[in-house]
Amino acid sequence: MRIRAAAVCLLLLLGACHHSSNAQRAIAHPDPNVITAEEIRKSNESTAYAVIQALRPNMLTARGRSGAVVVFLDNQPFGDLGSLQGLSSLGIEEIRYLSPSEARGEYGPAYSGGVIAITSKR
Repeated sequence: MRIRAAAVCLLLLLGACHHSSNAQRAIAHPDPNVITAEEIRKSNESTAYAVIQALRPNMLTARGRSGAVVVFLDNQPFGDLGSLQGLSSLGIEEIRYLSPSEARGEYGPAYSGGVIAITSKR
């Protein structure tokens, strides 16, 4: 009887460890180049700049050889990083950082510092 009780305890312990391991794997780490609508909402920040500064401050740093990060809003040029301070976070669906190489491929060679592409809610 003792052996059976010990075996049951061992199985329960192993099952709990397995469940804990699966739960840890299920936790998603946020994409360092994307800020989602849910993250924006949870941040309680009022401007796009404040959201980025709070959640992904690396997006605010140019990573190319030369040039500054440029902001696009709904695939249209919007301004420099300062323009983010006047953009309300309430209307934003997604903020995505494009590396200099991605930005050049998407928007052309003038964007050697990278792009912050903002998609508004529609």
